[in-house]
Amino acid sequence: MKRLPAPDILIRQWLHNPHAITVAAFAIAGLFLGLAGWFIQRNLRHNEPGLRLPFALPFALIIAAAGVFGAWRLPSPYGLFAGSVICGLAGSKEMGPSDHIRTKHEVKAFVESGDVKAAESLLKLAQERRAHHQAESIKQTQQQGQRMSQ
Repeated sequence: MKRLPAPDILIRQWLHNPHAITVAAFAIAGLFLGLAGWFIQRNLRHNEPGLRLPFALPFALIIAAAGVFGAWRLPSPYGLFAGSVICGLAGSKEMGPSDHIRTKHEVKAFVESGDVKAAESLLKLAQERRAHHQAESIKQTQQQGQRMSQ
């Protein structure tokens, strides 16, 4: 039966492969893209699509830089495609900062536009969201109280 070589030999052979740097660059971009996606999904529960302000710019820069570096090392037609896809993902609206101020400014712009129906629908949605958040917090408090009593 054939045995595998020692791990240090395998790592050395992998590092001598010319594609190892490209794979590492795309892995870094994928890791930060996955983290950003997880943060965005977590923020969607709070009705704030996007990343928190301290994470938005560094994540977008790391994803774009690692993706462009990896794409630069690919052959010509594939590099352009991969680089544009990764930069498009890093520059999407959801990769931007999410905060209450942006939402407040959007509502203010709708209200100032003079469209009464749009303003009323926004106010109604905000009230429904507030009621939903209050109901969720009450539900969580009750669940914590039940756990404490058990």
